[in-house]
Order: sequence, then structure tokens, then C-alpha cells
Amino acid sequence: MALPGFDSLAPAGGVSRPLALPTPQFCYNYPNSLVKPRRLAQYSRKRGRLMAKRKIISDEIRAEVLTRVDAFNRDNPHKNRNKPPLLIRIAARLLGGPPTPGAPPPGNYVARFRGAFLYLERIGFAGRPSEICRLKWTGDMEKWEFAIYRHSRNIYDPDEWFFPGAGEVDGTVEGAMRAGLEAYPA
Repeated sequence: MALPGFDSLAPAGGVSRPLALPTPQFCYNYPNSLVKPRRLAQYSRKRGRLMAKRKIISDEIRAEVLTRVDAFNRDNPHKNRNKPPLLIRIAARLLGGPPTPGAPPPGNYVARFRGAFLYLERIGFAGRPSEICRLKWTGDMEKWEFAIYRHSRNIYDPDEWFFPGAGEVDGTVEGAMRAGLEAYPA
């Protein structure tokens, strides 16, 4: 006998088995929900309820970081130190499309926040940001934890301290940007 909703196979012996249907994805921590895993990452469980995660870095600190990054971009003496050859600039212009109005120029740092982390990226000559380093908020503007981005492994490595510019890391956002200029020249 076939179950409703299942297609059945009737082998020669007359015994029928339901076909395996794909099971919906759900989280075992929240058995009554059919939540996609990437949406679930935005929530935490507290006292049996789903609650939105709170921002760890406050808006005042974010504003202060953005002003420091803008000031560094204005005063950066190494911005176009290593200009690529003409052929590479032409290819970047052709492949990157027309420049977006209001987009930061190549060599400038861009700050991005996620949870307790500040990601510093630098705009390349093709107009795309590339990862430089990650800073972890510790509660003090002068004591950020530093992790350099390793392009060879595509990870942020907090234990890597043998790179050009490691001496520039002093726990500040400016020190991290100076170290990023030494490690990955513009």
C-alpha cells in the first residue's frame, strides 16, 4: 500500500517502498523552526527564545573609527607609492568598468564592522576592496587586537607576526593601517 504523498516502487515481490524525499533543513537547537542556517547566525538563544544579537561596537566608537580612517586617508603619504604599469592600469579600467561617482580612490582604506570586529580593506586599482587586516574590539580605542589577512590561506591570522610592518602594530587603528601599508603596499 502506498502512502499519500509518496511515489512507490513495486518490485516483483509485490512489496512497495516509499521513495526517499528530501528533508527540509532545520536547526536541531530550534526543532520547531525551518530557519535557514545563515539567518540563524544573526540570532542567539537566551532563556529559550530567539533574540537578535546586539551590536558590540557602539555607534560612537564606529563614528570615531570612521573619522580616524578618513583622516589617515587624507594624510597618507604612501597612497600611490607603487603605481602599477600602464598596461595593468588600462586592463583594470577596462575590466573594472567605469568608476562609480563618490567611490573612494585607489589606495584608500575602507572600514567594515561585524560583531566585535573591524575589518580594514584597501581599494585596489580595479576599484575593488582587498582584505588587509582585522581588529577585535577590547573595550579601549588604543588596545585593539590585530590579525593580518593571509591571502595564501584566505584567513585572518592573529598569530602571524613575521610580516613587513609588524613593528607598526601598536593597538591603534592608525598603527594597523600603517602596518597594512608595509605588508601590502598600495
